[in-house]
Amino acid sequence: MQLLNLTLKNFRGFEKQEFEFTKGIQHFVGENAHGKTTLLEAIYFLATGHSFRTHHLGDLVMYSKETFLLDLHFDGHGFVQHLQVQSDGKNHHVVFNSTLYSSLYQLYGILPAVVMTTEDIDIIKKGPEERRHFLDLHLFSQDPLYVYHHQRYKRALKQRNMMLKFKKLKHIDIFEKELAKSAAYLTFVRKDAIDLLSKTTAPILLDLSDEKDCLTMEFKTLTHDPLTLEELEQKYIKSYLDVRPKDLDMQTTTIGPHREDLGLFINGNPARLFASEGQKRTLANSLKLAQFEILQHTGKEAPFLCIDDVGISLDLERTKRLHQKLENIEQVFITSPTTLPHFKANVFALESFKLVFAS
Repeated sequence: MQLLNLTLKNFRGFEKQEFEFTKGIQHFVGENAHGKTTLLEAIYFLATGHSFRTHHLGDLVMYSKETFLLDLHFDGHGFVQHLQVQSDGKNHHVVFNSTLYSSLYQLYGILPAVVMTTEDIDIIKKGPEERRHFLDLHLFSQDPLYVYHHQRYKRALKQRNMMLKFKKLKHIDIFEKELAKSAAYLTFVRKDAIDLLSKTTAPILLDLSDEKDCLTMEFKTLTHDPLTLEELEQKYIKSYLDVRPKDLDMQTTTIGPHREDLGLFINGNPARLFASEGQKRTLANSLKLAQFEILQHTGKEAPFLCIDDVGISLDLERTKRLHQKLENIEQVFITSPTTLPHFKANVFALESFKLVFAS
């Protein structure tokens, strides 16, 4: 997989700008608020249909404009392919190789990408929702059935919560069976994914920390019994029935994938509470590099990597070790305020959302 050229039109501060990419490291430099992160945001949006900076897609439309347009050509499976997204924040027009798509969710899997941003530290620092979101995005790009069950679970969960709130329980067992079916699939897939993620992340963290930080993970879920998918579904059905009185009092569903968490421990201590800023940042980078490595081994196309403010909050040694990890990746997109001497890269200088120099 290699991105070839990207055009942004009315996307945040970019009125119209085209970029031509090659293999290796693409390094975007410039002062803050001049377009570096916005460029990575555009690539991330094409890969996921989401922004890593806002939940309101209308924020992506340039002020006083009605819609934005992202137009990308990339080399995939040995052919030049074309992806275009136009949106006003609510209505989306997605075209992939002349085929019109009906949903942004269909973008998953087209561009195998991993994006590392300064906000990734929230995976470590904040609550379970951030870690579930990380897991979900990791699995969306690999498993279309996971996307299906994730959407199905949210709909069934919303319906059960409404029944609990208004104490209308006549058909709640029907919705609990539907909820259990998707809940079991999400939990079952997450468990396997976390096992692989743990095995992949631990050696990366050891390397980046110069053998100082040992990682362990703990999946906090309904049960740790080695159940089949069908057995887990029956377990959820019984559990929803058992907690129904409590849920009626709480007026919400208190168990299920929406309450799961991924415990992260460095040298036996909870990373959220005891790790330094540099350790947290290194762990976040390690998780994303592990995600990238997993995509390399499981995907049909080589993924590409994006890193915003590369090396931020890392000392020189950790930054050098991170750079060594990037050298063998086919295509990498990084940003920083200035050029970095230890990074051999194609440099793009941005000023006021315009490309002023490219090497």
